[in-house]
Amino acid sequence: MAVSEDEVASWKLEETVEWALKQYNSRVAHRFEEQEIDGETLLMLCKTGTTDQLKACGLETVKDQLKLKKLIQGSEKTSVVAVTEQVACGTSCIELNRKLSLPELGKISPEDRRIYLMMRNKVRKAVYDTWKSNSIPLFKTDSAERQKLEELAATLIPTCKTKYFGERAIRQHIFDSLNEKKRRIRKGVDYTKPRIRKAIAKEATSSVGVTNATTAPAITSHDLTEVQCLKIATAQVSPSCDPSPEGQCLNSELSVKSAEVIVLQAFGVHFLKEVTRQQLVRAINNHLPQNAERKALLTAPKTSLLKPLAQGLLAKKIIQINSGADVCDLTRDDILVSGVL
Repeated sequence: MAVSEDEVASWKLEETVEWALKQYNSRVAHRFEEQEIDGETLLMLCKTGTTDQLKACGLETVKDQLKLKKLIQGSEKTSVVAVTEQVACGTSCIELNRKLSLPELGKISPEDRRIYLMMRNKVRKAVYDTWKSNSIPLFKTDSAERQKLEELAATLIPTCKTKYFGERAIRQHIFDSLNEKKRRIRKGVDYTKPRIRKAIAKEATSSVGVTNATTAPAITSHDLTEVQCLKIATAQVSPSCDPSPEGQCLNSELSVKSAEVIVLQAFGVHFLKEVTRQQLVRAINNHLPQNAERKALLTAPKTSLLKPLAQGLLAKKIIQINSGADVCDLTRDDILVSGVL
């Protein structure tokens, strides 16, 4: 029996699990409970959920996935509205409002893709500036954080909304950025310690005639102007990395971790599993010189392709690195995508 969107929106987790048990089976109900699918999340899953997200909730078959949209009244109407916001791209159509998938990013024009990635980076920076501590907000239980979220979205939508980056995509990327921050905190990143842009700090020190750099106040990324943040290093990496015992590498060669970050940023994804080996090989064929080394890479494991591809993208200036960034330990904030794969 179909239920209305208004009714579903008010459901708690227990009610959603009970509904899944009645409409599907105990396996789907258990998955709903594992994924914490309440009424509001169920509506988003029905309207914008990807195939992987539906499968994570136990809806493995196409029949079960289509049944979900049929069981909730209003979702089909929303889909019709979304269709009117589509744009032809080759032989397929792309919905303007939601976040684009990697294949869809490859189908839009280079200029549109550059603008899309630029707006996405702007949203990520705004998220990091809004929640600066190491704690991740809990929107379900904290009304103050929900209010802060709505204010941030209201601020970003007028300035970041573009042809392929609509309101829904902006909101989705806010959550993606928070999830990325959570993963980095688990890996040991401390957001309470400001990051220093060494090259610009040195430039600021010399401009006021200070001879001892240690006496100058630290310049953080929040103190930099937009023009300074966009100063880009050349394709040649700095001649040496941090020589101190705490340094994470001993020469200017990119670490595997930094190479992976560069490749993920170039493809516009968060996880390596979102990029197939075939896509990496295609990028290598397009951007690395034709020689014996490139030929050997065609049969190499997926992880072995990252560093050569990253170096090739840097050499062609498709990827550029912010001045002062440590090439041994790059983050997404250090990287600017200035070209198209």
